[in-house]
Amino acid sequence: MTSWTLFLLIMLHMACIVISFGVNRHIWLRTRKTVLLRQYVELQAIFLIWMVAKVLKTLAPTVELRWAFVVLQYAGSSFPGIMLFHFAWTYFRRKPMPSWLAVTLWAPFFVFYGFVMTNPLHHLVYATFTLNTSSFGPIFRVHSYATWTLMGIGLLFCLLAWLRDAHLRNRNVGMLVSGAIIIPLSFNALYVTNLFPILFGSKPLFDYTPICAMLSLLLFAVAIFRWSMLDYGILPIEDVLSRLPHCILVTDADGGLRDMNRDPFTGRAISWREHQGGEGLQRHGASIAPILDRIRTFLSQTGPERETFPLRLGTKEYDATLLRMEEVGGTAP
Repeated sequence: MTSWTLFLLIMLHMACIVISFGVNRHIWLRTRKTVLLRQYVELQAIFLIWMVAKVLKTLAPTVELRWAFVVLQYAGSSFPGIMLFHFAWTYFRRKPMPSWLAVTLWAPFFVFYGFVMTNPLHHLVYATFTLNTSSFGPIFRVHSYATWTLMGIGLLFCLLAWLRDAHLRNRNVGMLVSGAIIIPLSFNALYVTNLFPILFGSKPLFDYTPICAMLSLLLFAVAIFRWSMLDYGILPIEDVLSRLPHCILVTDADGGLRDMNRDPFTGRAISWREHQGGEGLQRHGASIAPILDRIRTFLSQTGPERETFPLRLGTKEYDATLLRMEEVGGTAP
């Protein structure tokens, strides 16, 4: 590998890492903390492990250290296919994957990673491995085809879920989602099938797969994030909450305040930034303490799922309703 190729590899991977941190930080701060969001963040984290290890492997001065970074790299590159499929399943079906199916699909990829770690004993993943060159064994090809088949199906599920919401069918978002599907699959297909030189006239400088896959997933996330679809929603959650005429308090299973859409005394809508920082909730802690006490009592007792009672706030009388909801995304409101 020439010094220019080495420089380009490092700079491209570092740029992608910075972009990933920036975009995903924005998504994490602005999106409800659901099972779907957690799966998305874990998938992005696995791409980061893949890219960081790839840079370290390239810079390794000895074959032993290079192999150690290869094992670390495969901690990231062994699982993106099944992780993207798992994410797409949750997004498309709007519910978690059954445990039996998850175990069945994940098991072969853990077995493959076991083959990577024990490769010096059988050479089924890497037929040869030196400081400067390597050649792949039969299991590597099988894993590559399985990974990108699952990624293709997963991205198709994401596209179908997007098309399910008719009002999102516009040209700009369509181009983003289409690009998110086409770019990584095309580059990886050319790389794995050795057709890259035929199309571009030269061999690839390095494996572009993690960069293309991570950027395509970011592209898809940006396309759907505008409508907060990582919340399982269609409209932006801040728009929904701010337009509801009634004051709504959301608590955890112990009666602790988790969210509210407007000031119960003035009726003023609480902005999304106040939600994120918590200031919009903390300032009402003392004033609504009696209400929270009533909620805690309601949640601690077995009985009806709904309770309505008169509530006096300042000089006004209201009818308050308490609802007991099933656990959603790890939080019982």
